[in-house]
Amino acid sequence: MALVLLMSFLPQLRVVPGLGIGLVTAVSVLVFGFYFAGAGPKLIHNLASWMPPRIQEVFITITEITMAKTGGYVVSKIVLAAASAFFHGIFFAAIGVPYWLPFALFAGITAQFVPIVGTYLGVILPALATVFDSPWKAIAIIGFAAEIVGALCGACASSGTT
Repeated sequence: MALVLLMSFLPQLRVVPGLGIGLVTAVSVLVFGFYFAGAGPKLIHNLASWMPPRIQEVFITITEITMAKTGGYVVSKIVLAAASAFFHGIFFAAIGVPYWLPFALFAGITAQFVPIVGTYLGVILPALATVFDSPWKAIAIIGFAAEIVGALCGACASSGTT
């Protein structure tokens, strides 16, 4: 009897190693990322010390510019993700989406960190959660996402950025 019960849960237990590997990978990336962020300048200078003196200055200048630009890009994406999550949250709460806060966070983060289709991927879950309750809510969510993309594309086109 116990063996039959254990065998019935066997397919679900295959998920556990995958979750464990994913957790270890995520923690490893965070730890190494934190270490490299803190030790970045020292690492760059150590790498430059192996180079000829005339190349050291160029190498250090290029890496400092690259780190500054990359840091600015990441910070701007985080700010945009927070703003997107905030406005999605207001909209989802206003139309009565169940679990509006996690859906808003998912939509905001996905919209900023998944290139090209992130906005639409971010609203698929809230639209699916509401389509059976009220198809009009799902249409409103998709329309809201399309309006955001249109507004952002218009702002990018008028500013000359892509």
